[in-house]
Amino acid sequence: MLAARSVVSATARALSRPAGARAFASAPVEADVVMIDYAELTDPSPPPSLIGRIQRAYGPNGLGILAVSNVPDYEERRKALLPLARRLASLPEDELTKLEDPASFYSVGWSHGKEVFQGKPDLAKGSFYANPLHNEVDLSALGEEEAARLRKEYAPFLAANRWPESIPELEDAFMQLGSLIVSTGALVGRACDALVAASGVGETSSLEEVVMQSRVPKGRLLWYFPVEEPAADSATAFDGAIDDSWCGWHNDHGSLTGLCRAMFVDEDGNEASVTDPAAGLYARARDGTVARVTLPEGCMGFQIGETAQVCSGGVLQATPHAVRAAGAPGIGRAQLAVFMEPEWDGKMELPSGISHEDVMRDAKGRVLPKGVPSLAGRFEVGDTFGTFSDKTLKEYYG
Repeated sequence: MLAARSVVSATARALSRPAGARAFASAPVEADVVMIDYAELTDPSPPPSLIGRIQRAYGPNGLGILAVSNVPDYEERRKALLPLARRLASLPEDELTKLEDPASFYSVGWSHGKEVFQGKPDLAKGSFYANPLHNEVDLSALGEEEAARLRKEYAPFLAANRWPESIPELEDAFMQLGSLIVSTGALVGRACDALVAASGVGETSSLEEVVMQSRVPKGRLLWYFPVEEPAADSATAFDGAIDDSWCGWHNDHGSLTGLCRAMFVDEDGNEASVTDPAAGLYARARDGTVARVTLPEGCMGFQIGETAQVCSGGVLQATPHAVRAAGAPGIGRAQLAVFMEPEWDGKMELPSGISHEDVMRDAKGRVLPKGVPSLAGRFEVGDTFGTFSDKTLKEYYG
């Protein structure tokens, strides 16, 4: 991993001030993250006050993210999993290679340097993917031949989980936190359904049902490698180097993404405190404003994806986002994201009375950072989520 890390550090230094990036005066704009208590989400009939906050977070003028507080058992599970990201990324190269699955577009197991942003491999982070609900989706009712066909054709959805033998505790920790994010995401989906219903669009699919019924959510344990040298300005001013030439910008293409609060980890595997005022998650609003999104302690985050944008008729809007590495040398960043999405044959249907053009408003690329493929260029009426996902993965993996 040493060679890879030297490349990563060079990449991270280059990203600290890319040519042509728009500069900001000092500190980044801090997002005003919409907050929702877990207990509010358990109300089977979301009240208007909750629907209003969903609108503020996910509507056309929002940053596409909200935070949920007081989720039972969340912090315990978060602390059990996230430190394992560093251990995983530090495994010998031959062990990591055994965890790779090219047939699934690296959507299962280990992936490093396989994603392409702006024509270059993304070496700043390593990812470990697994289904947090099922080690292998049961297709036995379809018969052996049909099951084999589906597993081959839809490998990104149906490839079996791969776990490292040298970190046996990873499987349980991953499944425990991942399944909690999914169950909480279903409650967020119910509140989103209430907003869509109140907006007056025609009949549409239920986000809550997608999250609850899909057997193929995808968890992604991320490890952002430490930089070897601090960025020159990391301890003082924010130079705004998170614009079009900053690697990592993307939209999530699923329905809903759940995020645990990131953890900074030092070289000894201990949680570290990072004072870099510019490190962390950024989101870009429709007006081009870029803001740093900090999840409060004890909170989960939930971001809207492009599939929810399509199926809600544009009531819910996906937002480009990226992560800026910490400027402190030797400090990495761990996080779990869970992508909640339809199954491979799920139909991406527009609400009645809504046109393709209606959904594509604000999605044609004019506010997207350079290199982010537009939704308009990937979605066509009649797509299943499988075909849409295939087009999206090819954009990022070539």
